[in-house]
Amino acid sequence: MDDALLVSDGFLVPGKDKGGLYVVKKPGDDDKEWNVCLTGGPSSVAPPEDSGWFYHRSVWIDLTNDGRKSVLTARAKLNGAGSSNAKTQLVWLETPKPDSYDELSGSPLEEDGTPFDPFNGRHLPWKAHVLTEGPDVMFSIADMDTADDTIEVFASHFFDRKVMLYSIRRGPKPEIVFERSIDEKCGAAFGCTLANLNIPNKEYHEPNGRMTIDSGSTIPTLRARDSFSHLLVTSHECRYTEGSENKEINGGSLFAYRVPSNAKNKNAWKFEPWLRTTVISDFTVKGQLSNIINPGAPGFVYTFYARREEALNPTQRPLIAIAGDCAESAYILRPIRKDDANDPEAQYKVMCEIACGSTVGSIGVGYDNFMHAEQEDDYAKLYIPCYEKDKILVFAMGSGLESIDHNGF
Repeated sequence: MDDALLVSDGFLVPGKDKGGLYVVKKPGDDDKEWNVCLTGGPSSVAPPEDSGWFYHRSVWIDLTNDGRKSVLTARAKLNGAGSSNAKTQLVWLETPKPDSYDELSGSPLEEDGTPFDPFNGRHLPWKAHVLTEGPDVMFSIADMDTADDTIEVFASHFFDRKVMLYSIRRGPKPEIVFERSIDEKCGAAFGCTLANLNIPNKEYHEPNGRMTIDSGSTIPTLRARDSFSHLLVTSHECRYTEGSENKEINGGSLFAYRVPSNAKNKNAWKFEPWLRTTVISDFTVKGQLSNIINPGAPGFVYTFYARREEALNPTQRPLIAIAGDCAESAYILRPIRKDDANDPEAQYKVMCEIACGSTVGSIGVGYDNFMHAEQEDDYAKLYIPCYEKDKILVFAMGSGLESIDHNGF
């Protein structure tokens, strides 16, 4: 289904909290658009245990080691008023198997001998297998040890207020065989993205033996099999900053967790602390009638490069973009030098704030020229949706030769 969208539907707002997972082909085409609900819909009723959930993120992945790409997703359900009653799960939806294969062509077949179609009504809804409780919104996937038969899921727990790591053993019956907490004092964790904040070619950055499977970001700065150095997590609240548990953070934050070095032990990620750095904090909600229910800030976090060439062959640390959500702004952060910090490569400062006057739920980045506006070729274009205003703002980056600073921006 490389030519289709996998849509996670639903939200915690009353009236929108009963969602599902949809596959959509040719979206926007009035004549050819096609969609199917994998979790139950008008033509197939889901069992009671799979009804009433809303879904935030879903990815195609082969968990059974047989070439079938199933769906890994996080979902939540509010049982009554208040988030304290939320039920949350990490689930995989198993792709149906063909009944048989044609002896001559090898094509998969249904029980009645017709061509196999996993999206046919006879196979809906797909079987949902609960891997664990806790994950509810965003997650990233990596392989922390390519020599074993597990993959790792990094999950932000919004309702449980923590960041967790899970190892899933792939096979006929995927199961979680290891889990650990990365941070239990982070507050309501939301965005969750793998990132490589290392300075390229710096001598002390040895090959780390871990690789990205799905970074958790819609901006593909890290692709499958790329290495990574940090986990970036946004939080709507937190009680303290590093080294000063009595100092409260005012509003939401972006945290960077450095992956423990495996120079002495390849399994250090399992038991060593993940050093946390507060990259930026004090995101505050700007209340509107439209966000009066469960407002929060910031939203999703992304890494990207200012130029297409840098994105393909990095020579410096990436920029960071943050969707402010109910802070009603988008933020671009640039790397700074602070060699005396506990984690020098997690040091960033605000390069610019783009005030939008409405909810900013996500950000898109591309490098192709936007229409016929004056712009420099191959520089990043930022696409920023303003929800209540029904607008998408487009900003083009450039060389800024007249004002380059010592950091190269």
